[in-house]
Amino acid sequence: MSKTIKDHLYEIFLDLTNDQFKLFKSKLCDRKQEPRIRKGAVENADRLDLVEKLISAHTEKRAVAVTIEVLKSINCNDLASELASQLASELADNERELGSASANGAGCRAAGGGAATPAAGPGNMVGGRHFIDFHQVSLINRVSNVAGILDQLRDRGITSEEQYEEIGAEPTRQGKMRKIFHGPINSGGQRAKDALYEILESLERYLMDDLK
Repeated sequence: MSKTIKDHLYEIFLDLTNDQFKLFKSKLCDRKQEPRIRKGAVENADRLDLVEKLISAHTEKRAVAVTIEVLKSINCNDLASELASQLASELADNERELGSASANGAGCRAAGGGAATPAAGPGNMVGGRHFIDFHQVSLINRVSNVAGILDQLRDRGITSEEQYEEIGAEPTRQGKMRKIFHGPINSGGQRAKDALYEILESLERYLMDDLK
């Protein structure tokens, strides 16, 4: 069964630390645009409660754009980018109403909904973007041999021993892949993305062929 907007928002909130989640709620309540959410309504809200309140106040589709806007305001651009990629069509529907939420920010994706996948460019580029960036959401959800990928990233010096242990402690494959993207791949830039691309070509051949 495919994930709902509510599922996506909840998973993004799970990736926030407690301090980040507290700051998110504060910034959400500071928004001047209507409808506003009062601090008293979210002060003691947990992550699922906040999803419900966002959707109740803004409708599902507008809640996506508002969430991305607030994520950017607390410098969680990697999570804003991930959510924008997962729910690009919902963002496109609300671009005019919430321009500030769908405006380009550091690391934020602004792909239009329903668009065909751009043809692959030279090497590991797709539509002017790195293959790893373009297919981040699919890779997080579909990669199976995460342990092998993590081993090779460590062997190539992309992850430190501390990162290796931290990522390996994540209980799910998706959680491990999120930490790989948000940590060493994000900080390692082009070199790290090229290395991950080569590793995936070796360990996830069928998935890579399907994404191409």
